Amino acid sequence: MAWQALYETATGRLVSVGSVVAEPLPAGLAALALAGPPNVDGEMWDAGTRAFVARPAKVLIDRLDDLITDSRYSADLIALWNALNATNRNRLRTGLIRLLGSQRWRTAGEAVDLR
Repeated sequence: MAWQALYETATGRLVSVGSVVAEPLPAGLAALALAGPPNVDGEMWDAGTRAFVARPAKVLIDRLDDLITDSRYSADLIALWNALNATNRNRLRTGLIRLLGSQRWRTAGEAVDLR
């Protein structure tokens, strides 16, 4: 079964991927033959090159690190952290991890503040 990607010729925007293509293609669309179905977890469409490219790895940032590096909080938190012994540091870190839960990690483009 032959797979094809349909895209807008003017912009390169992907319209559809499939094994059945209309004949003739509507005006403004072009078809690109694919070796098989794209790997949606590992590939994404790049309109500029009009091809599937490897999806970049997701970069996650730990909000616990944000607390120490964000200037709005860092001076007070560093002073507090330095005043704690190792046991209490571990307790505070564990409590913050529980408090943040699924909000602990954010993507690089996501705001530092919790909403």
